Amino acid sequence: MIGFSVVGFEEKFIGRCIMRNYRELKKFYLIIPPGKSKKVENVIKIINVIADAAGVLIEEIVLEELNMLKIYQKLFTFLKNALENDEVLLCLSSGLRGVGISLLLAAVEATRFSSPMRIKISVDWEDLSGHEEHLLSEFLSIPILGTREIEVLKLLSKEPMSVRGLSIRLGIPYATLWRTVKRLQNLGFVRRRGVKLEIERVPIWILRE
Repeated sequence: MIGFSVVGFEEKFIGRCIMRNYRELKKFYLIIPPGKSKKVENVIKIINVIADAAGVLIEEIVLEELNMLKIYQKLFTFLKNALENDEVLLCLSSGLRGVGISLLLAAVEATRFSSPMRIKISVDWEDLSGHEEHLLSEFLSIPILGTREIEVLKLLSKEPMSVRGLSIRLGIPYATLWRTVKRLQNLGFVRRRGVKLEIERVPIWILRE
C-alpha cells in the first residue's frame, strides 16, 4: 500500500495514520507546500522519526505553487502510477484544505483506471476522539462487482456472446450465469442484441486488470 498526505503545521494526524496502517504501508508520500517553512521542516522530521520506527519509507512531493488545478494534475499522475501495482491510502486529516481537496479529486479521477475498492480514505477527528477509514467505493455510485461479473465483462469486451457461450467458456452452470447476466443488465453494463450479449458500458479499470 502507498500512502499520501498533505503536510500542515503539525504531525499528529499523519503519525497516527501511519501507525494504524504500518503493516500494509510500503511507502508514504508527504505532499509539501511551496516555500517549505521552518515549522513544516520540523513536522517532516518528526514524521520521518515515526515512519522510521514503523519501517515505512517516506518520500516527498514538493509543490511548485498553490494552484488547485495544477496540484490536481500532478497528484493524479502519482496516484494513477501507484494504483498500477498497489493499493492507495489517503490520509486526509492534515494540511492545506485546497491541496487536500485536489488530492481527493485526483483519487476519484484515478478510479477511471483502477477500482475504487483499491483506495482507502483515513480521517481523524480534530479532537482526536476517534477516526474513520473507508474505501472510496463506499462514497461513489459505482456498484461493487464480483469476480464472476468482472470475468463476464472481460469476455464481452472482446466479442459479443450468448449466455450459453459464456457458460461454456467460464465453466459456470447456465442458471447461475443467467443471474449474473441479469444483474449486469440491470446495472446498465451489458445489453442484449438478438441472442447475444454485448457491452453497453464498462469501467476502464475492469479491462486493465
